[in-house]
Amino acid sequence: LIGFSDEILDIVLLGADNSHLAVATNSTDIKLYKLCDMGCQLLRGHTDLVLALAVTPSNTDLLLSSGKDNTVRMWLMEPLTNVVTCIGVGSRHTESVGSIALSSLSASYFVSASQDSCIKLWDVPKTLKPGLEVSLTPKFTERAHEKDINCVSVSPNDKIIASGSQDKTTKLWSADDLSLLGVLRGHRRGVWCVRFSPVDMVVLTTSADCLVKLWSIGDLTCIKTLEGHSSSVLRAEFLSRGMQLITTGADGLLKLWSIKSSECVATFDHHDARVWALAEREILLLAGKKILLLTEREILLLAEREILLLAEREILLLAEREILLLTEREILLLAEREILLLAEREILLLTEREILLLAERDILLLTERDILLLAERDILLLAE
Repeated sequence: LIGFSDEILDIVLLGADNSHLAVATNSTDIKLYKLCDMGCQLLRGHTDLVLALAVTPSNTDLLLSSGKDNTVRMWLMEPLTNVVTCIGVGSRHTESVGSIALSSLSASYFVSASQDSCIKLWDVPKTLKPGLEVSLTPKFTERAHEKDINCVSVSPNDKIIASGSQDKTTKLWSADDLSLLGVLRGHRRGVWCVRFSPVDMVVLTTSADCLVKLWSIGDLTCIKTLEGHSSSVLRAEFLSRGMQLITTGADGLLKLWSIKSSECVATFDHHDARVWALAEREILLLAGKKILLLTEREILLLAEREILLLAEREILLLAEREILLLTEREILLLAEREILLLAEREILLLTEREILLLAERDILLLTERDILLLAERDILLLAE
């Protein structure tokens, strides 16, 4: 999607079967796109820039937003018409609300984080209907950090809340009463993003120090540090049932990581500006001043057994800063030590050293179905 003149700050998928895309830009309005035809409706209500959006798999019609007007807003989609209306406003923060997160299992509460150094826990009313206004009042408020809070996240079991701050720390809180459970220290600069593993008692953090860290929730120790970005790491998401990570940097690079090996297995360069927004619910979304819609399979899944070994941390021969592209009529054939690449009536002979290292003499066989193609100058993506 191209056509945004302003920086895209957040994006989420909304509606049954992720039918709609909500986009927050440098605007007071939220743009809501219907993915099947890209029809757009504007969600108006905020009086200053919208900074963050949140959704939950337990109620796909519910959308939360927060902004520089110090408020959080609750929106609800009418399933039959897909019309989204604001049904509640919370206005208890005293500074910009830069992050917001909904509980996953029951959509029973949400948490907001602000430049006023506070996090607030709010109950979601049990009865939500389009056109029925609800009252939003925080249940708990905690002065969480010494500096601005950049991010907040809720664990998959809804029991733990994590917050990351410019004060270089990440803190874990009980969702029952916002009591402090622990502090994660180790980053040298502010923390931009925090996410919980979908399968393990692990939380990841990204920072302006260019690092990605994985922490044990049990003993609060750092268990892995991933190095590879050369600028601030702004966003991250788990993929492949927690076996992989995808991260975005201030330099516009998107990196795919194997958690098992702690290695960056692919780097994609699709954005000239910072990538502030990243979401993962069947479709991966990222934004600078444009948005790419990529399914998780199209992000080069390496699976649990990691059948791809990368030669010198490269995937394919790079040409002019881009990964080699194939059209639909081009077929990748693998021989024992050579790869035949058929492209525009030309044949390239690439040796094993020039492309992929194959594990223990095994040859990775790719059929045409295994080669996922993205239209017009997108990346060659290899299925499992």
